[in-house]
Amino acid sequence: MNNVSVEIFKTNVRDGETSDKVMKELIALFPHIKVNCDLADCDNVLRIEGNNFSITDICEKLHNLGYQCECID
Repeated sequence: MNNVSVEIFKTNVRDGETSDKVMKELIALFPHIKVNCDLADCDNVLRIEGNNFSITDICEKLHNLGYQCECID
């Protein structure tokens, strides 16, 4: 059985077009993850579910795209 991790990130992604772009980039980096953005949340939450992904790599990818990203404990 695979251990599935769920991580929640606070971002400054504010619109649907941007969230779609970010989600596509993350899925390209980690093809086996599920990603969604909750832009209605005050923290513009990015939720990642899957295994074999790195919190550091997720944050780096968003930073490289020009967005803030911080894992919420």
